Amino acid sequence: MRTKAQILSEIRSIKTNRDNYSEHIIRADPYTLVAQRMVEKLPDTEVFKGMSFSQIRKYCKGPIMTSMYNSVEEPIKAFGEDTPELYAFYDTLHELFPGAMEVLEALNDRWDDSAKYHTWTTPDGHIAHVDVKVDVHGVIESEGLKLEYRYHENAPSKVGTSLAPNFTHSLDAFCIRHVIDNADFQVTHIHDDYQCHPNNMGKVRALYLDALRIIAEGSYLEDFCQENFNIDRTTFVRELSKSSYALC
Repeated sequence: MRTKAQILSEIRSIKTNRDNYSEHIIRADPYTLVAQRMVEKLPDTEVFKGMSFSQIRKYCKGPIMTSMYNSVEEPIKAFGEDTPELYAFYDTLHELFPGAMEVLEALNDRWDDSAKYHTWTTPDGHIAHVDVKVDVHGVIESEGLKLEYRYHENAPSKVGTSLAPNFTHSLDAFCIRHVIDNADFQVTHIHDDYQCHPNNMGKVRALYLDALRIIAEGSYLEDFCQENFNIDRTTFVRELSKSSYALC
């Protein structure tokens, strides 16, 4: 009888199955990279005092994930406001992920502070329409009684952080539709968590990569941001097609 270690070794040695579009995976770990850089920058910080490295990595994970969706509150909760730790965190993101940070800034610059909504078209022709909501609150006083009220009004806003997550989610939704519409087998999903028969999972990954190729070749990000990111599109698409990172 084969041992568990032998079985795992056999699985790892399986070569590319072209019919099932499977290949070896080398998956980067941005959370570890950020945590390592933060420890290097801040060897004496009180924020990480008493933590193991795995705890530091876990501590940094939330701020990293949410900051890419324009959250400023989570990094402040983790590292304080106007602190060396907060500055080191953002410096680290710009050092390690300059492309992602440039795109985030471009999406923020696309905000129209005179608009009541923003709209764009996804690669398969769906119209994304996102209303601008502003917080309205106040107090009604009558006969010595006070009633506080709060509601969201569809009105222009000088401050807006919703374009980055909404634009990203709209392309995520396109990827889902592309996979579901082009699969000749049953696929279910919750967001980008796809489920199907194991024999077909490699094909799901291939369809997902194809959706990313369509987005890249169509210049949807550049068109929406009205900015040229100087991407070598031919090389980018060629390398993307060989990647197994996007959906593992």
